[in-house]
Amino acid sequence: MSRFTGDPGDRWSLRAMLDELGEAARRAARPGWIWVAGLLYPSIALLPMGAAKLFVFDAAGESPDVHFGGGDIRTGIALASLGLVAMAGSALVLLLYSRLNAGLARLAPKSVWALVRGANGRPGLRDCWAAGSGSTLSVFGLRLAIDLLRYTVLLMMILPALFTWGVFDSLSAQAPGAIVLALFALPALAVLLIYNLLLSMLLQLALHSVVHNRRGVASALQHAWSILRQDPWAGGRALTGEILLALIALLAEAAIIALVLTASSIFGVLATPLELTLWAALLCLGGLIGVTRACYWATAYRALGGLSPDDGVPGLEDVFDSTGEPLGER
Repeated sequence: MSRFTGDPGDRWSLRAMLDELGEAARRAARPGWIWVAGLLYPSIALLPMGAAKLFVFDAAGESPDVHFGGGDIRTGIALASLGLVAMAGSALVLLLYSRLNAGLARLAPKSVWALVRGANGRPGLRDCWAAGSGSTLSVFGLRLAIDLLRYTVLLMMILPALFTWGVFDSLSAQAPGAIVLALFALPALAVLLIYNLLLSMLLQLALHSVVHNRRGVASALQHAWSILRQDPWAGGRALTGEILLALIALLAEAAIIALVLTASSIFGVLATPLELTLWAALLCLGGLIGVTRACYWATAYRALGGLSPDDGVPGLEDVFDSTGEPLGER
């Protein structure tokens, strides 16, 4: 237990992690348009999208639908065209995400935050967009690499399940479904959860490595992995702070929904204003949590061994916009 909590001389104790998480929340708490960037900042990913179907046994004993439907050639071409348009649109959206992700991570260290905040008390969305200049494509590539790692492992787990689904059906016919689920699905689910938690940590550390040290995608991932290998216990404490932040966000979302629904039932609030209020509150909460997460991981990256502007290394503390103008001198 002492290895997990950490000693005062350790790289990052549990107490220090909690203090820094609170400090990050205080910096992010001031409302502003930068919450838009926080809303788009990458968060913890427990399961890849669509993975849950692999681990759920249908009550009627049906196997997954893996056949390919028919249709004429024109239908196939139309569907393929729509798929390409959707992929192109997704790439453009991800580029926008990447620019704001890079900018927010660049502004998140304490020294840069204090430099750029100006009279508003915190950086703005325009500052965030400008700070992301030069790192957009690297962050874009980083997110694609993490998704490739995530879905490759998911595919490796799905394919054997599809080929052996008949065995699952025969076992479920001879034993209670809960036993089959425990023997086959839960271990695979546990492996996938741990793997995705690790990828989430790698993404956060590699993101700050990209924007602060101007590394490429492969170099940033290798650097993040070496940081985690250097002190796994400190990395576990950093992940604990991420999980704690995710739980706080989940509880806050549940509380907002409960309050709005209670007000609706007691005071008879109209549905449309109620929905608008609910969505506005949830979006603001998501933005606040995202900015807090960026500030938290900026400190964690430095505490775990990465160089950041807070170290005072020449060149790292300078933040410029796309025209070369220092953001702190606006």
